[in-house]
Amino acid sequence: TYEGNITVGSNDPVTPTVTIPVSLEVLDVPEVTSFTLFNADLNEEIGPLQEGDVINLDNYPENAFSVVANTGVLDVSSVVFGFNDNPRFKVENNSQYTINGNLGAIYMPVAFPLGENTITATPYSGKNGTGQAGNSFTVTFEVTRAPTLCFGESVASYLPGNKKDGSALPPSRSNPERALGMPAENDNYNYVSLGFGGSIVIELGCEVMDYEGTDLLIVETGFNDLGQPCETYPEKAMIEASLDGETWSVIATEICRDGEVDLAAGGLSSARFIRVTDMSNPADFTDGAADGYDLDGILVINTLSDEDVEILLSIEDQMNRVANAELDIKMYPNPVSGYLNLAVQGNGGSFSNPRKKDATSLKLEKIRNKIRREKGLL
Repeated sequence: TYEGNITVGSNDPVTPTVTIPVSLEVLDVPEVTSFTLFNADLNEEIGPLQEGDVINLDNYPENAFSVVANTGVLDVSSVVFGFNDNPRFKVENNSQYTINGNLGAIYMPVAFPLGENTITATPYSGKNGTGQAGNSFTVTFEVTRAPTLCFGESVASYLPGNKKDGSALPPSRSNPERALGMPAENDNYNYVSLGFGGSIVIELGCEVMDYEGTDLLIVETGFNDLGQPCETYPEKAMIEASLDGETWSVIATEICRDGEVDLAAGGLSSARFIRVTDMSNPADFTDGAADGYDLDGILVINTLSDEDVEILLSIEDQMNRVANAELDIKMYPNPVSGYLNLAVQGNGGSFSNPRKKDATSLKLEKIRNKIRREKGLL
């Protein structure tokens, strides 16, 4: 505490100066000054965790971390850690102050989700986050991982329905294993028919997380009807997701043909099992052999960036598909309104027939092209 006087001058001849006594109390408060990042899998220090850092999980496949809050010279009795949306993720009363506790040199791990993460540590003069709060320290950093393709790995169940005429599905269209792996998107029997009202449960080869935007691509095939819109080929399905294969949430009440779905629509943060149930109306089909939704495959797309999914119908692809490189590319109408008609003609043959595409189908075509390249079809 500092005490003194402040003298103020005045034009008043009677009191030319005025003296005001003052008392100034300077309060020192505890503070967190920095963070240190640890590999909790190996219990080894990685280094300082600083604003704007990027952590690549390819270098830390276990995704097991700890963060130590380093404090200033004043005594600290507890530190409250905030982690992303949880402002009171951990209250730490023991020094070292770690984000999830420690037993000596053994650190309790925390997994960092992909994307932007924020950690805040606030020191307190009392235990359990009580007493006087000190100066907080906050760091925002990004967690990345090289994109990988993830798709259906095994069939958990398959309950086929029948064809429109009531007969059973033929063996060529009722092998559920054909819905596994990367979708083929061709005119071979690389899919499974569900039959009207039938269903299939696919276990993915990874636990898909809910990120911003859509998370999964459900690929249907019409076999010789690739590219037909829903209006002329109304094969529809309901999509459900589950983490354990027992508790299910609907993430799309109905998709027609191919569709992108979002785990957030069912309130899920992650899932490993996907159930596809045919919702097609037999009355919409004239052929008695119609057999409902045909599942080609399921692909996790939320780890694929724009750079990973190459531009639809790139010049390189066109040159690979057309006998000669002289191309005549026509797109109409111009400007585009709602639909784009695309035709590519080479002097050695046609790349594709003009087809209507809306914005969603164009995006799906990008992913299909990547799948075709992976399968050696382009």
